[in-house]
Amino acid sequence: MVAAQKHLIEISEKLDQGLSFIKDRIVTNGKIDASQENLYQQAIYDLALSKAEVECALAFLANAGMGSEMDRTLADAFSAQMLRQASQRLSCSDDFGLGGQGAQLSEEAGAFCSSRLAHSNLAEIGRLILERN
Repeated sequence: MVAAQKHLIEISEKLDQGLSFIKDRIVTNGKIDASQENLYQQAIYDLALSKAEVECALAFLANAGMGSEMDRTLADAFSAQMLRQASQRLSCSDDFGLGGQGAQLSEEAGAFCSSRLAHSNLAEIGRLILERN
């Protein structure tokens, strides 16, 4: 779970950088320029959605830390999915000011996502859930 939290914080920082980049382009004299804001509507939506998903994953991890092993396993898998989704959104556009490499997950974060979202891992989670019921 520590790895999940670390990677979520990393992507959250990238989301913050993207928001700062957009803010610099749409704020003029301390006010939002509506015409400029319209140019970045999709990017703003993608940042808001991604930030909400990352915050949700962080909350899930925090709660799972006080729960069962299954809770922690599910929180890790959920975190990996949220990391992957946020990273894909960031890498689909230059509207975030991160450049191609800046939007990608680190090699370590990519490996974390791959292991937690591997079909074999998800199938094992499903099997454990069925056993519990």
